[in-house]
Amino acid sequence: MKENEEIKQMLETVIVNQQKILKKLETGNEQQPLGDYVTETEARKLLSRKTTWFWQMRISGVLAFTKIGSRIYYARQDILQLLDRNKTKGTGIHPAFATR
Repeated sequence: MKENEEIKQMLETVIVNQQKILKKLETGNEQQPLGDYVTETEARKLLSRKTTWFWQMRISGVLAFTKIGSRIYYARQDILQLLDRNKTKGTGIHPAFATR
C-alpha cells in the first residue's frame, strides 16, 4: 500500500510539473514587454554578429540605438531597414567567373 501511495504522489508531481511547462510554453508566444525593441544580445543572435560590429554600426550612425544604463536596445524596424538597405540581387554567377 505504501508503494502505491508513493507512485500516486510521484504521478501527481509529474502532472503538476507538466502543467507548469505547458503554461510557460503558452505564455512564451506572447509579445515581449519591449515589443518593438530588442537588446543587443538578442540582436547579436538574430544577425549572427559580434558586439564590435554593432559598436561600429552605432558610431558610424548606420544603426540607431537607445541606451538605458549599460543596456543597449535596437528598434526591430531599424534592424529590418538595415537589412533592406543592404539587400543585393544575386546574379547566379560568382563574380570571379563573370565576364566583363
